Amino acid sequence: MNSGQLDEAFGAIFEAKLLVTKLLKNDDLLYLMVNDNMASIYNRLKMHEQAISTLEETKEILTRKFGKASRKYILCLSNLAYSYEKNGESAKAIPINQEVFEWAGKNLDKKDPAYIGYSNNLMAVYQSNN
Repeated sequence: MNSGQLDEAFGAIFEAKLLVTKLLKNDDLLYLMVNDNMASIYNRLKMHEQAISTLEETKEILTRKFGKASRKYILCLSNLAYSYEKNGESAKAIPINQEVFEWAGKNLDKKDPAYIGYSNNLMAVYQSNN
């Protein structure tokens, strides 16, 4: 995506967030999906602090709604760790990636692409911290 496309996508997602905020409860799945998309665009625009804030909100809602063992929660954590790492906060990303990897070890087959991805994320954040 070029910067014009990102700006356009951000505008559309921002409008969607305003709409779902007005129409739905903040624990509705559509609200959470819009939050996740906003965080992704924030990261693409290098607005990592905003992504972190958005994902922290999403994490709290997912914890209440689904619990910490849900795949939705774990995906949010993985995205949050990425945002912290990109924001230069590897020390915060490491324990989050460890939690994600521990969950993957208990719930995914070692050949599952998600397991491999979570393993790579943990290794990468360790390397960037050294």
